[in-house]
Amino acid sequence: MLSFIRPFVLITCIILLAFSATSARQSLTDKWLKFADRETQAEAGQENNDWWIKTRGPIPPQQMKEAGLELLRKLDDQHFIVRANQATLIYQGDIANYYPARPEWKLSPSLLESHKSVAPYSVDSYILRVSDIEAFKLALSNLVPEARILHTYEPSGTVVISTTSVSLLEKVLTLPSVRFADKQTVSPVEEASVIDLNLIPNRVNAVWSAYPELTGRDILISVKERAFTDSDIDLTGRSVESGVEASQTSPHATEMATIIGGAGNSFIKGKGVVWQTNLTSSNFEPTLPDAEALYETLGITIQNHSYGTEIEHYYGAEAEAFDASVIATPELVHVFSSGNSGTIEVTAGTYAGIPGFANLTGELKMAKNILTVGAVDLEYIPQELVSRGPAYDGRVKPELVAYSTFGSSNSAAIVSGVAAMVQQTAIDMGQSVPSSDLVRAYLINSAIDVHTPQVDYLTGYGNVNALRAVEEYRKSMNLQASVTDGSMVSETVMIPAGATNLKISLVWNDPPALPNANVAIVNDLDLKVIKDGETWLPWTLNHTPDADALAQPATRGADHLNTIEQVTIEAPEAGSYTISVSGYDVPKGPQAFSVVYQYDEAGRFQWTNPTLQDNFPYDGESPSYFRWDTNLTGSATIEMSFDDGATWETVATDVNLSDGFYQVERPEGHGKATARLTTAYGDIFTTDTFTIGDVLNTRVGFNCADSVMLRWENLPEAEAYRVLSAQGTFLDTVTVTADTAIILYKPNYDTRKFAIQPIYEGGKGGLKTSAFDYAFQGVECFVVNLIPRSLPEQGIELTLNLGTSYGVQGVTFSQQNYDANIEPLGTVNSVQGDSVVFLDDAPLPGPNLYTATIRFQNGETLTAGPVLSYYISDIEVLVFPNPVQRGAELSIYTKEFEGEYGSVSVFNTQGQLMYKEPIISTVKIVPTERFTPGLYLYKVEVAGTVKTGRVLIQ
Repeated sequence: MLSFIRPFVLITCIILLAFSATSARQSLTDKWLKFADRETQAEAGQENNDWWIKTRGPIPPQQMKEAGLELLRKLDDQHFIVRANQATLIYQGDIANYYPARPEWKLSPSLLESHKSVAPYSVDSYILRVSDIEAFKLALSNLVPEARILHTYEPSGTVVISTTSVSLLEKVLTLPSVRFADKQTVSPVEEASVIDLNLIPNRVNAVWSAYPELTGRDILISVKERAFTDSDIDLTGRSVESGVEASQTSPHATEMATIIGGAGNSFIKGKGVVWQTNLTSSNFEPTLPDAEALYETLGITIQNHSYGTEIEHYYGAEAEAFDASVIATPELVHVFSSGNSGTIEVTAGTYAGIPGFANLTGELKMAKNILTVGAVDLEYIPQELVSRGPAYDGRVKPELVAYSTFGSSNSAAIVSGVAAMVQQTAIDMGQSVPSSDLVRAYLINSAIDVHTPQVDYLTGYGNVNALRAVEEYRKSMNLQASVTDGSMVSETVMIPAGATNLKISLVWNDPPALPNANVAIVNDLDLKVIKDGETWLPWTLNHTPDADALAQPATRGADHLNTIEQVTIEAPEAGSYTISVSGYDVPKGPQAFSVVYQYDEAGRFQWTNPTLQDNFPYDGESPSYFRWDTNLTGSATIEMSFDDGATWETVATDVNLSDGFYQVERPEGHGKATARLTTAYGDIFTTDTFTIGDVLNTRVGFNCADSVMLRWENLPEAEAYRVLSAQGTFLDTVTVTADTAIILYKPNYDTRKFAIQPIYEGGKGGLKTSAFDYAFQGVECFVVNLIPRSLPEQGIELTLNLGTSYGVQGVTFSQQNYDANIEPLGTVNSVQGDSVVFLDDAPLPGPNLYTATIRFQNGETLTAGPVLSYYISDIEVLVFPNPVQRGAELSIYTKEFEGEYGSVSVFNTQGQLMYKEPIISTVKIVPTERFTPGLYLYKVEVAGTVKTGRVLIQ
C-alpha cells in the first residue's frame, strides 16, 4: 500500500509545483499585461514603435542592444518595453510574445494608480523625462499648445509642464521623446523646526581642536529650501547671492545654515561645523537640482536638502535628475535628510504594509549618488520618528546618521558641514576639490558603527566621525581608478601586527537609471579583499519584503544592488591584503570609482571630548559626556583633576571602554580641569586641559544717551575677562580687563551686541556668554524701575532698582501732594548695592505720587518716576475717582483680608441691582461704559465687613 502511495504523492507534488510555477509566471505576466495593447493590430514593417515584449528567459541589456532593441523599461527579467521596428521583433527567437505598448507604461507608480480618479480636465503640474528637450518643446507646442513648460533640467532631460490630465494621457504620453511622467511633487516640507545644535557626538569639536584651520573658508555651501536670514548674527557677511533664492525666508532655513556654518557670535550653540564657510540659498520649488552652470559658476561643492515630500517608493525623474547632477558636476555632494516619517507604514511599492521600514520622504531620495542621512541621539540610538530604508529596490538607506533629537534635518546639515571639512582638508593639502564619490567614501568608511553591526536600514554605515574622516583623508589611504565590463583593478595593502578593524569601502557615482527602473544600479562593480587564498566579500542586507528579514544582521556576499560596498575584518592577521575591484556588469563604462581603507593600530585610544578648546559641558548646562575612540576593550576608571594633576577625584569606575562614552554630572565651579582614563591593564590616557563652568551672569549697569555700562559676575578663578563685540562677520575683542564692569562710549561701536568671556590661568578662555543686546535688558540710564508697595498699617514702601550704583552719591524720595507741589520725604545717602528702599510712613489716604532723584558724585542728577500708589488707612474701602467720567475705570481699593474673597455691587437710586462681581484682590476695576450718567449706590462686602457709599458717574 505504501509503495503505491509514495509515487502517487510524488507525482501529485510535481504536478502541483508545476501548476504553481505556471500560475506564478502567469500572474507575473498579468501584472505587466496592462501595458500591452492586445487589441491593436500593428502594421507589418511598422517602424519606431514602442513594444511590450515577453522573452523566453532573461536577456542582458547588451544583447538587446546588439539585436537592435532600444530598452525603454525593464519590467522584470522577462518583460520589457522596447523601441524597435516590427521586423526586428519577428526575427528574434528569444521573444516569446510582443504587442504594441500602451502609453501608460510611462507613468510613475503613484500616477498610474491615481490617474483614473483624476478629473480629466483638471490642470496640474507634471514632471516628465524626455530623450530630447528641444524636440519635445517643438512637438508639445504643435500637439498641446495650451500646455506650459514651467521648468527644465538639461543633464537628465527633465521637464516640468502644466496641462490637463486628459492631455497628458491622450497626447503628451504619445510623444516618442517622453519616457516617464509623474505628478509634480507635492510642496516640499522642512523636516525639523527646532534647532538642536550639539556637534560633539560627531567629533566636530575634536576637529576644531586638532585642525583649527578647517573652518570651511574656501567652500561655498548651498542650502536648498526657503531662504535663510542672511542678517542673522551668526550668518552676516558670508551670504552669496545665487539668483535662485526663494522670495520668503524661514527660521528652518536659518537654523540649517547655522548648523552648517554659523559663526558662533550668538553663543556656542550658534557655531556651525564650518564656521567660516560661505553660504548661498536655492529655492526648493521645484525639487530639482539647480543648473549645472550655477554650481560651476558660483563654485558650489555641497548642497544641503533638509526637506521632504511624501513617502514615494520608486526611482523617478527627480532621483534620476540628482544622479545626473552629480555626473555632470563630479565634485558636487548632495546631502539629504531621510525624513521624519519613521512611524508611518508605507502603503505602496515592494515594502507596502511593513511597519518601521521603507518610509523615506520623496522619490528624489532614491538617488544613488547622494548621501541620505538619518538621526541618532547622544548615545547613538536611532530616533523612532526618523525615516529609514530600504530604498524601493532594497538598497541601503540612509547611508549615514548624525546627532539630532528633533529630526533628520539637523543631521543632514551636520553631514554637509563635515563634508566641507573633508573638502577643505584636500584644498589645504594643495589638491583640488575631490570628487564626490571620494568624499562620500571617506565619510562612510570613517563612520562609527552603531545599532546593528556592520550595516543596517536604520543607521546605514554608521554615525559620522568628522575627526576620523579628516585624519584618514590626510593619510591618503585610497585608490581611485576605473574599470570596464569584465576588467579588474587591484591594490595591495600591508597590515601591521596587532592591527584591528580593517575597513574598506568602495563608492562610485553611477550613471542615472531610467525612471521606473526595477533596480537603480546601472554599472555593477564588485569589491573583494584577498589574502593567502582567503576572500572576504562585502556586507549585504536581506532586502526581502518582510519585517524580520529586513531586521536581520548583515551577511557577506556579492552585492549587485548597491553602489556602495564595504568589507570589514575585525582582527586581520599581519601581512599583505589585496583589494580588488572588478567590472561585473558595466554597460556604460568605463566606470570611475573610489576605494578608501583604514585600520586601527594596536592599543588605539583617542579622547574626543573634552579637548583642548572645549568647555565641559560644552554649553554650560547640557548633559556632560566624556567621549573617546578606541579599539581597547574591558573596563576603565575615569578621574578628574582641578589642580593641574596634583590631586585626582574619581568620577566613575567600571566604565565600558567599548561604549565610547560616559555621562557624568556637570562639574561644580569654574576654571580649568583635566581628566584621565585608566584601563584595567594600567594604561592611562589623559586629556588636554579644558575649562569647566556655566555661563557668566551679565547685566547692564546703565544705558544712557552716549554711554553704556556692562557688568558681569566675579569669578574667583578668572584672571581677566575678554569683552567681545558683534560688529562684523565674527566677534571682535574690544578689550581685556581684570574688572567686572566696563563703560563703553556708544559712538565707537556699530553694534549693541556684546559678549563676555572669562580668562583663566595661562590665558585659557572659558565659555563665552550669549551675545546680548544691551538695549533690551530693561535698564535705561541707571534706572531699572521704581516700585511702590502699600503696607497696611505701615505706609508705602518705595524700592528703586538701579542697573548699578556706580558713581551714585545718594537718592532723594519725594511726594507730589494734592496741590501738585513736590515735597521731599527723605534722602538715602549711603547706597549699598543696586536697590534702594525707603518707607513713607505717613502717606496720604488715597492716591500718592512719588519720584526718586539720584544724585551723582559729579553733581549731576537723574529723576525716576513719577509712580502712583494708593493707600487705605482708617477707612476700609476707597472708591476712586469719584465722581468718574462714564467710560473711565472706577477703581475700588480694599485692605488685605488674609486672602478672603468678597464682592462689589452697584445699585441705581431705585434699588435695582446694576452690577455685581467678585473681589479677588485688593484692587477691583469696575467698567462704567454700561452705566448711564447719574448717581449710584455701591456695596462692598469683604470678610464679613460691609461698606456702602455713593458714586457719581458723569
